[in-house]
Amino acid sequence: MSLKQYLFSRVFVMHALLAASTSFLIFYGFYRAADIYTMHGETVKVPDLNGRAASELTQGNAAGKFVFTVVDSIYDPNVKGGLIIRQDPEKGSLVKEGRIIYLFIASHQPPKLLMPKLVDKSLRQAIAMIESYGLKSGNVKMVADPCKNCILSQQFQGKDILPGSPVRLGSKIDLVVGKGSVNETVALPDCIGLTFEDAKNKLSSSALQVGLIVPDAAISDTMTSFVYKQRPGSGNEVQPGTKVDLYITNDESKLDVSKAP
Repeated sequence: MSLKQYLFSRVFVMHALLAASTSFLIFYGFYRAADIYTMHGETVKVPDLNGRAASELTQGNAAGKFVFTVVDSIYDPNVKGGLIIRQDPEKGSLVKEGRIIYLFIASHQPPKLLMPKLVDKSLRQAIAMIESYGLKSGNVKMVADPCKNCILSQQFQGKDILPGSPVRLGSKIDLVVGKGSVNETVALPDCIGLTFEDAKNKLSSSALQVGLIVPDAAISDTMTSFVYKQRPGSGNEVQPGTKVDLYITNDESKLDVSKAP
């Protein structure tokens, strides 16, 4: 039998079909095994983890589907420590099971910074530095000293704090300030319409102090309330260190009330 006759024979055709079928089955089996192993085409949706406690991620539907890794903690005064504030991948992303989800959580404590040197600065300069460092102005105590409005001492929680000392972000820094001549006076600034925090800073920059704080009703956040009356009134000449009583409200309609003398 010639080669041409053999190639067109029934035996050759049957062997060729059998070889092709076997090759196809082997290839298909290998492809399916690889597909199952890599979970090709099978994905899960990343849940919204923001606001959840990182310690709770071992519970619920997300447990076992992902690997959670905390990569950083960020201080946010408006978020309770330990709660998740950012995630990567973001919620709704389609990923394979076992994917690492990177978490950013709110730290329990504000970060520390180095206390700046305020002594020998003017009161206005000191308050500007306090705010630029992320600290808060505390009480201003006026004492007899020839240098008017000079910072004589910087204090934290009632004790002197040296420049370069570690202090938490947002800490209140008290200042001891020179009065200058006992005969000198300062004009009372107008605080009506300002938030309590802004009014307090304005009085401090004028070498004055907050006296009584008189709310017109229950106020949960004093710092964001508004001053609708002050005593003594603006424009009066007083000695440095004088205390000014502030009447505060959350009712903005009271801001139109005539300024009290």
